[in-house]
Amino acid sequence: MMSLFICALMLFWLCALDETRDTGNLGRRDRGCKKHAGKIGFVAVFWLYMVIAYSHIRMQEKDDPTYEAAQEGDRYLAATAVGALLIVIYLLWFLYYTVRGLAVLCSLPPPPPPPLPGGARLSCASSK
Repeated sequence: MMSLFICALMLFWLCALDETRDTGNLGRRDRGCKKHAGKIGFVAVFWLYMVIAYSHIRMQEKDDPTYEAAQEGDRYLAATAVGALLIVIYLLWFLYYTVRGLAVLCSLPPPPPPPLPGGARLSCASSK
């Protein structure tokens, strides 16, 4: 259950940062799953990897209470390397969207000032 929550957060932040990056491109917007298919696929692979790794460790511990995954040697190192690679890919993707989103936000014009309460207007001329 925790892996599903973590993957949902990962997908949320990738999609939110991608939408921030797309605010400067209001004329052409891709909608739906087609736009987010790569992100959904990556997060699904990451979730599946986490579930398989956790299930394998739990099943081995059930058969042998003294089991430790780190004692498997090469298989453990390969599994750790794959997990680390997935995390690095996600972080690079996250940083890419963050930098692109900040660049788009910095290039937007400043918002207009908010109206004053009561509809009053400021003017440079003094009234007597």
